[in-house]
Amino acid sequence: MAGLDWLRGFMTRHEREISLRKPENTSISRAMAFNKPVVNDFFVKYASIMEKYKFPPEKIFNLVETGLTTVMPPSKVVAPKGKKQVAHISSQERGELVTFVGIISAAGSAVPPVFVYPRIRNPEEYLGSDYPNSAIALGNKKG
Repeated sequence: MAGLDWLRGFMTRHEREISLRKPENTSISRAMAFNKPVVNDFFVKYASIMEKYKFPPEKIFNLVETGLTTVMPPSKVVAPKGKKQVAHISSQERGELVTFVGIISAAGSAVPPVFVYPRIRNPEEYLGSDYPNSAIALGNKKG
């Protein structure tokens, strides 16, 4: 069986072609749903709708959302060998999830970024007043 020395040598010999990366989690249902027939079906329907309604680029928008945590993950630290537990002080155990939404049109115009905070009252207080109208703050019970 190949050992750690073999892996280091292999990675060194092929450093221009491959690298050690952290994979992104993808659910099995999402991976199974993304296949050629499904994608082709989408583009057939998309072309049909575009032909029927003739939307101009400034009326076509792409929206992307992602969750952001209010607590940064700890970075690696140097610790004595044999120490079983290394602590890192953070403001909260888990943090809150804030949803970020980016919206842009096919013509290139963008809506200011939207942040959805896990609260109902006064989410705009998180944005501050230094740059008015530079972002939109919304509140929702779940963020």
